[in-house]
Amino acid sequence: MKLYSMPHSPFAARVRIQIYHKDLPVEISVPPGFGEPGYKELNPTGKVPALDTGEMIIPESTVILRYLEESCPEPAMLPVDAARRATVNLFLRFADVYIQPALSPLFTEVFERSGDEAALAAKVREVTDVLTLQNQLMNRYAWGAHASLDLADCALAPMVYYCIWLEKLFSANLRLDELEAVGDWWRRVQQREAVASVFKEIDNGLLGMQERLADNGG
Repeated sequence: MKLYSMPHSPFAARVRIQIYHKDLPVEISVPPGFGEPGYKELNPTGKVPALDTGEMIIPESTVILRYLEESCPEPAMLPVDAARRATVNLFLRFADVYIQPALSPLFTEVFERSGDEAALAAKVREVTDVLTLQNQLMNRYAWGAHASLDLADCALAPMVYYCIWLEKLFSANLRLDELEAVGDWWRRVQQREAVASVFKEIDNGLLGMQERLADNGG
Protein backbone atom coordinates (compact mmCIF):
# COMPACT_ATOMS: atom_id res chain seq x y z
CA MET A 1 0.00 0.00 0.00
CA LYS A 2 1.01 3.62 -0.50
CA LEU A 3 -0.09 6.68 1.47
CA TYR A 4 -0.05 9.99 -0.37
CA SER A 5 0.87 12.46 2.33
CA MET A 6 2.38 15.86 3.08
CA PRO A 7 4.60 16.11 6.19
CA HIS A 8 2.81 19.13 7.68
CA SER A 9 -0.78 18.04 6.95
CA PRO A 10 -2.57 17.30 10.26
CA PHE A 11 -4.94 14.96 8.43
CA ALA A 12 -2.15 12.97 6.82
CA ALA A 13 -0.29 13.02 10.15
CA ARG A 14 -3.08 11.15 11.92
CA VAL A 15 -2.85 8.31 9.42
CA ARG A 16 0.94 8.17 9.69
CA ILE A 17 0.62 7.82 13.48
CA GLN A 18 -1.63 4.81 12.96
CA ILE A 19 0.69 3.30 10.34
CA TYR A 20 3.76 3.69 12.55
CA HIS A 21 2.00 2.38 15.65
CA LYS A 22 0.79 -0.71 13.79
CA ASP A 23 4.13 -1.02 11.97
CA LEU A 24 2.34 -1.43 8.65
CA PRO A 25 4.22 -1.93 5.36
CA VAL A 26 2.85 1.25 3.81
CA GLU A 27 5.00 3.46 1.60
CA ILE A 28 4.71 7.16 2.48
CA SER A 29 4.89 9.33 -0.62
CA VAL A 30 4.35 12.97 -1.58
CA PRO A 31 1.50 13.08 -4.12
CA PRO A 32 2.63 13.39 -7.72
CA GLY A 33 1.68 16.81 -9.03
CA PHE A 34 -0.05 17.84 -5.80
CA GLY A 35 -2.32 20.83 -6.42
CA GLU A 36 -2.40 20.14 -10.15
CA PRO A 37 -5.01 18.43 -12.35
CA GLY A 38 -2.84 15.31 -12.64
CA TYR A 39 -3.23 14.45 -8.98
CA LYS A 40 -7.01 14.88 -9.19
CA GLU A 41 -7.06 12.20 -11.86
CA LEU A 42 -5.59 9.89 -9.22
CA ASN A 43 -7.60 11.26 -6.29
CA PRO A 44 -10.63 13.37 -7.30
CA THR A 45 -10.70 15.23 -3.95
CA GLY A 46 -7.24 16.62 -4.73
CA LYS A 47 -6.38 16.44 -1.02
CA VAL A 48 -4.11 14.49 1.27
CA PRO A 49 -4.08 11.93 2.60
CA ALA A 50 -5.12 9.30 0.09
CA LEU A 51 -4.39 5.60 0.45
CA ASP A 52 -3.60 3.43 -2.56
CA THR A 53 -4.47 -0.12 -1.52
CA GLY A 54 -3.46 -1.61 -4.86
CA GLU A 55 -7.14 -2.11 -5.65
CA MET A 56 -8.57 1.34 -4.98
CA ILE A 57 -7.68 4.87 -3.89
CA ILE A 58 -9.24 5.79 -0.54
CA PRO A 59 -9.47 9.53 0.26
CA GLU A 60 -10.36 11.20 3.58
CA SER A 61 -8.30 10.55 6.68
CA THR A 62 -11.09 9.19 8.89
CA VAL A 63 -12.12 6.71 6.20
CA ILE A 64 -8.49 5.61 5.88
CA LEU A 65 -8.15 5.22 9.66
CA ARG A 66 -11.18 2.94 9.76
CA TYR A 67 -10.08 0.97 6.70
CA LEU A 68 -6.66 0.28 8.18
CA GLU A 69 -8.18 -0.62 11.54
CA GLU A 70 -10.54 -3.12 9.92
CA SER A 71 -8.01 -4.60 7.51
CA CYS A 72 -5.06 -4.60 9.95
CA PRO A 73 -6.68 -4.95 13.39
CA GLU A 74 -3.56 -5.59 15.48
CA PRO A 75 -2.64 -3.84 17.65
CA ALA A 76 -6.22 -2.72 18.18
CA MET A 77 -6.84 1.02 18.15
CA LEU A 78 -10.58 0.77 18.82
CA PRO A 79 -11.99 -0.82 21.99
CA VAL A 80 -14.21 -3.89 21.75
CA ASP A 81 -16.63 -2.59 24.38
CA ALA A 82 -19.40 -0.58 22.67
CA ALA A 83 -19.45 2.26 25.23
CA ARG A 84 -15.68 2.70 25.17
CA ARG A 85 -15.69 2.57 21.38
CA ALA A 86 -18.35 5.28 21.32
CA THR A 87 -16.10 7.45 23.49
CA VAL A 88 -13.17 7.02 21.10
CA ASN A 89 -15.44 7.84 18.16
CA LEU A 90 -16.65 10.95 20.01
CA PHE A 91 -13.12 12.34 20.34
CA LEU A 92 -12.24 11.26 16.81
CA ARG A 93 -15.22 13.28 15.64
CA PHE A 94 -14.36 16.16 17.97
CA ALA A 95 -11.08 16.76 16.14
CA ASP A 96 -12.88 17.36 12.85
CA VAL A 97 -16.10 19.03 13.94
CA TYR A 98 -14.78 21.32 16.67
CA ILE A 99 -11.00 21.80 16.62
CA GLN A 100 -10.38 21.99 12.89
CA PRO A 101 -13.02 24.69 12.19
CA ALA A 102 -11.64 26.77 15.08
CA LEU A 103 -8.08 26.42 13.79
CA SER A 104 -8.79 27.24 10.14
CA PRO A 105 -9.18 31.04 10.64
CA LEU A 106 -5.83 31.13 12.46
CA PHE A 107 -4.17 29.25 9.61
CA THR A 108 -5.60 31.86 7.25
CA GLU A 109 -4.04 34.55 9.44
CA VAL A 110 -0.62 32.90 9.01
CA PHE A 111 -0.69 33.56 5.27
CA GLU A 112 -2.75 36.74 5.04
CA ARG A 113 -1.72 38.64 8.20
CA SER A 114 -4.73 40.96 8.34
CA GLY A 115 -3.23 43.01 11.17
CA ASP A 116 -6.64 43.17 12.87
CA GLU A 117 -5.69 42.52 16.50
CA ALA A 118 -9.29 42.36 17.70
CA ALA A 119 -10.17 39.78 15.06
CA LEU A 120 -7.06 37.76 15.90
CA ALA A 121 -7.95 37.81 19.60
CA ALA A 122 -11.45 36.54 18.76
CA LYS A 123 -9.99 33.68 16.73
CA VAL A 124 -7.68 32.73 19.59
CA ARG A 125 -10.62 32.78 22.02
CA GLU A 126 -12.51 30.40 19.77
CA VAL A 127 -9.65 27.90 19.90
CA THR A 128 -9.42 28.34 23.68
CA ASP A 129 -13.16 27.69 24.01
CA VAL A 130 -12.88 24.50 21.96
CA LEU A 131 -9.96 23.22 24.05
CA THR A 132 -11.95 24.03 27.18
CA LEU A 133 -14.81 21.93 25.82
CA GLN A 134 -12.37 19.12 25.06
CA ASN A 135 -11.18 19.29 28.66
CA GLN A 136 -14.77 19.06 29.93
CA LEU A 137 -15.51 16.06 27.71
CA MET A 138 -12.31 14.30 28.75
CA ASN A 139 -13.33 14.69 32.37
CA ARG A 140 -16.91 13.60 31.78
CA TYR A 141 -16.04 10.49 29.79
CA ALA A 142 -12.78 9.70 31.64
CA TRP A 143 -11.01 9.25 28.32
CA GLY A 144 -7.74 11.13 28.72
CA ALA A 145 -6.06 8.59 30.99
CA HIS A 146 -6.53 5.55 28.73
CA ALA A 147 -3.57 3.18 28.54
CA SER A 148 -3.27 2.35 24.83
CA LEU A 149 -3.01 4.55 21.75
CA ASP A 150 -6.31 4.75 19.89
CA LEU A 151 -7.78 6.39 16.79
CA ALA A 152 -8.89 9.46 18.72
CA ASP A 153 -5.28 10.03 19.81
CA CYS A 154 -4.26 9.85 16.15
CA ALA A 155 -6.78 12.53 15.20
CA LEU A 156 -6.42 14.84 18.20
CA ALA A 157 -2.64 14.89 18.59
CA PRO A 158 -1.81 16.75 15.32
CA MET A 159 -4.66 19.20 15.93
CA VAL A 160 -3.46 20.09 19.43
CA TYR A 161 0.10 20.27 18.08
CA TYR A 162 -1.09 23.02 15.72
CA CYS A 163 -3.01 24.79 18.47
CA ILE A 164 0.26 25.11 20.38
CA TRP A 165 2.26 26.03 17.26
CA LEU A 166 -0.15 28.82 16.42
CA GLU A 167 -0.22 29.96 20.03
CA LYS A 168 3.55 30.47 19.87
CA LEU A 169 3.43 32.02 16.41
CA PHE A 170 0.96 34.70 17.48
CA SER A 171 2.26 35.06 21.05
CA ALA A 172 -1.23 34.13 22.20
CA ASN A 173 -2.39 32.43 25.39
CA LEU A 174 -4.66 29.41 25.03
CA ARG A 175 -4.56 28.85 28.82
CA LEU A 176 -3.56 25.21 28.36
CA ASP A 177 -2.02 25.23 31.83
CA GLU A 178 -5.55 25.61 33.20
CA LEU A 179 -6.90 22.57 31.30
CA GLU A 180 -5.71 19.73 33.48
CA ALA A 181 -7.24 16.81 31.56
CA VAL A 182 -5.99 18.07 28.18
CA GLY A 183 -2.58 18.85 29.65
CA ASP A 184 -2.19 15.41 31.22
CA TRP A 185 -3.26 13.70 28.00
CA TRP A 186 -0.94 15.93 25.95
CA ARG A 187 2.09 15.04 28.07
CA ARG A 188 1.36 11.32 27.73
CA VAL A 189 0.53 11.22 24.04
CA GLN A 190 3.76 13.00 23.07
CA GLN A 191 5.71 10.14 24.66
CA ARG A 192 4.25 7.60 22.24
CA GLU A 193 6.91 6.63 19.73
CA ALA A 194 4.60 6.89 16.72
CA VAL A 195 3.36 10.32 17.78
CA ALA A 196 6.84 11.64 18.50
CA SER A 197 8.05 10.45 15.08
CA VAL A 198 5.19 12.18 13.29
CA PHE A 199 5.70 15.39 15.26
CA LYS A 200 9.30 15.47 14.02
CA GLU A 201 8.02 15.09 10.47
CA ILE A 202 5.58 17.97 11.00
CA ASP A 203 8.40 20.10 12.44
CA ASN A 204 10.48 19.49 9.32
CA GLY A 205 7.51 20.08 7.02
CA LEU A 206 6.71 23.40 8.69
CA LEU A 207 10.35 24.47 8.50
CA GLY A 208 10.35 23.81 4.77
CA MET A 209 7.04 25.66 4.34
CA GLN A 210 8.32 28.69 6.26
CA GLU A 211 11.50 28.75 4.18
CA ARG A 212 9.44 28.72 0.99
CA LEU A 213 7.28 31.56 2.28
CA ALA A 214 10.39 33.57 3.11
CA ASP A 215 11.82 32.95 -0.36
CA ASN A 216 8.55 34.18 -1.87
CA GLY A 217 8.50 37.27 0.30
CA GLY A 218 5.75 35.93 2.60
